[in-house]
Amino acid sequence: MMNRPVSMVKDPAIRERLKTKMQHTRDQLDDFHYGLYDDEDQVEPGVELEKRPLTKIKDGSAYEGEWNKATNERHGRGYQRNADGSIYEGYW
Repeated sequence: MMNRPVSMVKDPAIRERLKTKMQHTRDQLDDFHYGLYDDEDQVEPGVELEKRPLTKIKDGSAYEGEWNKATNERHGRGYQRNADGSIYEGYW
């Protein structure tokens, strides 16, 4: 079951704190390379994606990246910092 977003983080102070934590984690890692092909994002015709700002998920994680507009689920490229501090960057 996919975790639905609780809400986009609207409080500027909380959003900035979460973004700072995420950026600190990202700064410690090498750049993530999504793939080898220029057209790899075109694999699912008919799926309309939109990039959304940092969003808090019910399980306490924070996700920034692409969402499927029709299903309102994470889909495409994204970065998630889990409540336990672990991270995932890649395709959803």
